Order: sequence, then structure tokens, then C-alpha cells
Amino acid sequence: MVRKKGLVPGTNYQFRIRAQTGAPATWGEFSEVSPSVGVLPMGTPRPASPSMYACDTQSITVQWSALDGAEVYELQWRPEAPGSRWIVASDKLGSTATRKKNLVAGEGYMFRVRARVQGEWLAFSAPSPVLRPGLSPALTKLLGNSLQNAKGNAVATADVAAGKVVAVYFSAHWCPPCRAFTPQLATFYSQMRAAGKPFEVIFMSSDQDEASYREYLSEMPWHALPFGSPLIQQASQSYGVNGIPRLIVLGPDGKLLCSDGRQAGLSAGVVDGWVRQAGLA
Repeated sequence: MVRKKGLVPGTNYQFRIRAQTGAPATWGEFSEVSPSVGVLPMGTPRPASPSMYACDTQSITVQWSALDGAEVYELQWRPEAPGSRWIVASDKLGSTATRKKNLVAGEGYMFRVRARVQGEWLAFSAPSPVLRPGLSPALTKLLGNSLQNAKGNAVATADVAAGKVVAVYFSAHWCPPCRAFTPQLATFYSQMRAAGKPFEVIFMSSDQDEASYREYLSEMPWHALPFGSPLIQQASQSYGVNGIPRLIVLGPDGKLLCSDGRQAGLSAGVVDGWVRQAGLA
């Protein structure tokens, strides 16, 4: 797959390919010429590429910006593999977000969308980046496959964190600055969830006994790694956590977005910046 840039708007082009094989390398014959492919004229209205809003292990919810005058939208998707064909998910979408189900965890998918204006279908958007349902390998390595809620019940990590900005919260009940910051973070977290932001917090405890850990977790609206998990020490070393409270912010691919979310400040604008940086908006 290759992208040819520098073409003339409003002009049609055809393509052909050939392969070089053998030793010494020898060029084979050219393929047949492709059908004509048109470059869009300047100023052609088209939606921005869809982006991921949320996902779980078997689905991706994509969203896109509204186009003025749009009566309805058509969303298409295809697997990442070169040569895969575009498949119509729906051509009767009245909103600017939809969920594609029955996908395979870890596999890559691309999406594009177009709008119907005054009875005519306009050009498709550019394809989205490759989006993957399920938890990324980097976050799986960091967080494991299972978390706990405040009641001590196990919850699949992918169901909690997949497709979101993840703030890993290093904290402990014995730490006064932590106990002062936790209620602020809890209120902010609830506000972000109510606003539909793809933002999640995962607690990594530095408590000295399980009873303190459970008491502290009962005050939190998010999930935690189990008490004493070796992943906590590994994460602490990986991110150089030498004092608590500490909030490490990661994208859904495990990429570091912010090394100190507490210092960055708790605001919707800061979260929106992380979401954009992660490619979720």
C-alpha cells in the first residue's frame, strides 16, 4: 500500500505496478492499468476522519464531526489488511457516532464516513487511523487482565480501560497528601464520566496491609489492581515513582501522555488535550 501525493485537484489518474524478484533482481511485467481514480476538486466538502470514542473487546464506537446540511451519514469499515474491501456498516445514520460490534480483539480496523446533502452523497472522509478493539499489549503488560472494584469483585481490565485515556493513580491510605487529593480526583472523575469523556483511573496501592487498602478503595469510584500485585512495583519502577500521590496518564496504546497529572491540573480542557493527543478525538 502506498500513498501518492502532489496530484492535481479534480484530475483522474490510473496506476499500475510491477515487482522485482530473484537474485540478481529482475523486474517483472507491469500489471494491468487500474480503473481511473479521481482526486477531489479543491473545496469539496467532506467530513473529518472518524475517531475512536470508546471500545471494548469486541466493538469500537467511532465519532465524527457534523457536516453542515447533512441529512444522513453512511459509515464504512474494513480490516487493516491491504486489499481488504470497504463494507457498509450503515447508510441511515442520523447521528455522528455509532458502535461497530462483532470485531476481533487486537485486530486493526479502519473507518470512513460520508454525508448526504440535498439528496446527494458527498465524498468520503479520509480513512481513520487503524483502530483496535480490546486492551493494547502495553496496557495489558502494565495492568494485567483483571482489576478489582470497591466490593472486591474481579472485573476484566479490557472492559474498564480499553479505548480510553488511563490515569494510573499511585496512592496510599497512610499518606495525608493522598487522602487530601483523592476526594478531589474522585469528584473530577465522576464529572468526566458524566460528560462522556473516554477517561479512566486505575488505583495502584502503596498501602501496608490489605485492610487499609480495602478501606481506602471503598472511598474511590474507580477500579484497582489487587493488593500486593507485583505489577504495582513494576509500574512504580518503570515510571520512576518516588513519591505519592502520583498520577501517570497513558493513552489506550500505553503511550505516556503526562508524567504528573496532578501537577497538570484537573480540568476538562486538560483531559480533552490528552484525548486529542491519544488520537481519540
